[in-house]
Amino acid sequence: MTPVTVNDQASSLTPPPRRSLLRRLLGWRVVSALIGAFVLAAMFHLLIMPRLVRWRVRAALDQAGFPQATFAVGKATPWGARLEDVTLSTGDHVDRVDIGYTPTDLWNGRVDLLRFTGLSYAIPPIGSEAKATTQKSRSFAAEKEIPIRRIEVIKSKIVLPAKTPIEIPIDASVKKEQTRYRVNASAAEALKINGTIGTTLRDGQMTLAIANADGEMIANSIAAFAPNGTVFIGGTLSGDACAQWKDGSASIDGKLRITPKTEESAEASKAKLFVTAGVLQGIMRAAPATRPSLELTVAGLDFATSNVSAQGLAGTIKLVDLFPPKSEPLQHFTANKLAIGGVELTDGEAQLTIDMSSGGIFVGRTRWQWLGGRVAASDVQVSREGPIKMVLHARDVDLHQLLALMAKGKASGTGKISGDIPITIDTSGADVEFGSATLSAAPGGEVQIKDAEAIAPTAEAAAQSAKSPSQSAEIKRNITDALSDFQYEQLSAQLKNESGGLMADIHMVGHGRGGAKQGIDYNLRVHGVDKALKTYLNIQSAVNMPAPSPAPTTAPTTGKAESK
Repeated sequence: MTPVTVNDQASSLTPPPRRSLLRRLLGWRVVSALIGAFVLAAMFHLLIMPRLVRWRVRAALDQAGFPQATFAVGKATPWGARLEDVTLSTGDHVDRVDIGYTPTDLWNGRVDLLRFTGLSYAIPPIGSEAKATTQKSRSFAAEKEIPIRRIEVIKSKIVLPAKTPIEIPIDASVKKEQTRYRVNASAAEALKINGTIGTTLRDGQMTLAIANADGEMIANSIAAFAPNGTVFIGGTLSGDACAQWKDGSASIDGKLRITPKTEESAEASKAKLFVTAGVLQGIMRAAPATRPSLELTVAGLDFATSNVSAQGLAGTIKLVDLFPPKSEPLQHFTANKLAIGGVELTDGEAQLTIDMSSGGIFVGRTRWQWLGGRVAASDVQVSREGPIKMVLHARDVDLHQLLALMAKGKASGTGKISGDIPITIDTSGADVEFGSATLSAAPGGEVQIKDAEAIAPTAEAAAQSAKSPSQSAEIKRNITDALSDFQYEQLSAQLKNESGGLMADIHMVGHGRGGAKQGIDYNLRVHGVDKALKTYLNIQSAVNMPAPSPAPTTAPTTGKAESK
């Protein structure tokens, strides 16, 4: 029997040991593939991703209204990027810009988030030339949607042009909601804006709210855009407004309240228009088929210019066209006080018609309280091409107040004066001409002439008819006493233009109130009345009122005296 070696046969049939999973994973083919993938990812992240981000961000910034901005991509991932050293085409700087997107957004040229942090945007002055760009300007109505879902501006400021630039802190956001953009913004913690706009910007609705905004800041902001129309607001502003537009039609409806402040700024003296208080409420409409219109109501408005000031102005004006302004006929206004030069009028009203395309401003009627009486005018045409002509009707003006203004320290009295005075004002408003007029007083008033030099010639003329020195002295004393305290039965003044000036012939008939109660028929001629009136009106402030200079003539023995 032949022996069999079992162990040797079993050994020859045993398989070789299997390699571990780790050794297979670390095989050179797998390692090579991993290294290749890593190199490709690195190249995509370091080379392709920044270029793709730069390309898409450039398009997004252009669409957002920031063309030709320069920047460096500080960080770029498939889900976002950070821009550094951002400078806009205007030279304005941004501390940081964060971009948010998905890989799909990036490939399709869209951006989920565009956030500006530390933007300082300087608005160029009016009339300055913008830097030339090759990009065509984009109209307000965009033809395509802006490819950005959300734009945010935080910790930023707008810089308005002025001698001392005005910095207004702002925060704002624009977020797309389906087919519209929602806008929220705030400025200087006093101004808030919110609303929605269509994705093509052709329709929208925005509301604006102001709460205790500093009037000086608002005025300086207005001056930055309208340097030739300086306005100063001496108070705080509160109010709201709503603007709507669609298919070329638009409307703005708002209300603004100006609350006065106790102190005034030095800037107020430089303003062409100084507004201190009041409430303004109005609505403006515009449509393709109609002219733009405005209805504005004011109440308790206080304002001043270099020559005119008003307090408590109230009324409504309806402009049926704004370019140029044209109103409905005879718009009615009232005011508690109106000051023109040195003339202060109270409790008045006016009816105005505005048509700047042809006639200018037409005053149908205006009437006011003045010096205890009334003054009125009607059918006055105010035009930039011709002088303003009117007849001023004065009724029951208090003689005491009138003499206090026109003959201060020279005469006083009591009574009521009435008359009609033609007035012509040149186009610049720097000169006034007074026409011939008659003023008369109601009987029974009193006049006290305090100017001894004006009384002396009259007394001397009357005393010449005396038969003895004692009688002459008595006549002088009686005339002096009578004119020092005189009661008139007649008092009138004729205003005439002679020798290039306005002259007044004043005629008084009456008697002294004390002593001999001397009867007098007194005439006084006063030259330079127009200069006195212009001084009162502050039209020619350098001209002083001359003293009356009567010239004596021989007087009858009846006590009648005349001085010219």
